[in-house]
Amino acid sequence: LTVTDADGLMDTAMVTITVGTANEAPTAVVSATPLSGAAPLNVTFTGSNSTDDVGVVSYAWDFKDGNSSSEMNPSHTFTT
Repeated sequence: LTVTDADGLMDTAMVTITVGTANEAPTAVVSATPLSGAAPLNVTFTGSNSTDDVGVVSYAWDFKDGNSSSEMNPSHTFTT
């Protein structure tokens, strides 16, 4: 910005604007233990290693047996 008074005197000031990149998609990172065993098999899942540039706000697990969870690190018992 340059400003000028009635006598023609001037002064200049600057401000720096930084524009960041757009929000990026999160990266889902999953692990489970145990990975195999006899039914009923209780499995502990970990989703807390997932990352995002602005923070993960929700988790949606589908256990493919009609059950689901929205917990970060759920456990589920598989019967088949």
